[in-house]
Amino acid sequence: MENDLIDIVKSLVKTVKAIQMYGINHPSAKNFCVPFYKKLTDFLKNNPELDLQIEQFFILHADEIIHEEKEKESSIAFRLFRN
Repeated sequence: MENDLIDIVKSLVKTVKAIQMYGINHPSAKNFCVPFYKKLTDFLKNNPELDLQIEQFFILHADEIIHEEKEKESSIAFRLFRN
């Protein structure tokens, strides 16, 4: 399960970065959205919830870091944490 979560979060990060770079309606951004959506929905079909902890520069699951990015400007964890 943890590998699935790592893959989902990596896909989320790539999707967000593509949307920032190209805009939501650009075909390149959509090429990232579809795989992310599929990974997330496949996971949720077999697991009733997705439990993640958001820290300033980390995304964790069960107290294990599954994503780390310390660059404030590009860190999805930082953006989620500050909001």
